[in-house]
Amino acid sequence: MDRRAVLAGAMAVLTARLTAEAQQAAKAARIGVLSFGVPEPFREGFRQALLEHGYVEGRNLMIEYRWASGQTDRLAGLAAELVRQNVDLIVASTTPSIQAAVVATRTIPIVMATAGDALRTGLVNNLARPGGNVTGLSLALIELAGKTVALLREAVPHVRRIACVVHREDPLHRGFLSEVESSARRIGLHFRPFTMGNATELGGAFASMGRDEATGVIFQPIFAVDPQVRATIVRLTLEYRLPSVSGLRRSRRQGGLSPMPRSSVTSRSARPSTSTRSSKGRALGTCP
Repeated sequence: MDRRAVLAGAMAVLTARLTAEAQQAAKAARIGVLSFGVPEPFREGFRQALLEHGYVEGRNLMIEYRWASGQTDRLAGLAAELVRQNVDLIVASTTPSIQAAVVATRTIPIVMATAGDALRTGLVNNLARPGGNVTGLSLALIELAGKTVALLREAVPHVRRIACVVHREDPLHRGFLSEVESSARRIGLHFRPFTMGNATELGGAFASMGRDEATGVIFQPIFAVDPQVRATIVRLTLEYRLPSVSGLRRSRRQGGLSPMPRSSVTSRSARPSTSTRSSKGRALGTCP
């Protein structure tokens, strides 16, 4: 995810909302942040990016953070809390978080800090003109899923049996699995799926991979959002000597996962330039 792009879009939409309501600098803007993962390392980078756009927390800006710590069943309640706080804008990351925000409000602007596929999951009606109160960054996650197989095969030519781990609470998990399986079978690889609801199931999954003599593993990107989960995955992949592919670049920095190539990830919605058009009077739902 390009954090600066997300922030530029968020700030443009926020500015438009404050202007439309004739609110001046005397009243601090309020942003709600809803995340599937945990605060760090997102929080400091978020604050710094806001500072670069002239927003100083505690002076002209208040931020309400809500973190689900990987527990999807908490997202609805956390989103409702942000709505009750009457925030001016909600920044939500990962598809389950964005969905919770959309259910909670149809009026407060929502900026997607990367959705797996906003169109496929019904978060927007049209990528060029999203409609409603949602805009932001969307990935072609299902299309990219097949590319992870090719990336793994290219990096590890001897791979013959691959596992794929997905999160059952992410609405894209079935499509992700299907695309990985099709791509694997197309090039003659044995495929084994693992669908789980939280990180506590990872140990058992890796033990099964070991018994199945897997030679590579692909993770749905949502598992790489939480640093603790990433650390667990890194430890287990090293313990079982399994090359792995995820979708987030920061996974490699933590020590174990190879990311999808940056060029493969496309921002298909709400770039800064189009969000800026919103700050000049266009409704949020008309901005791509």
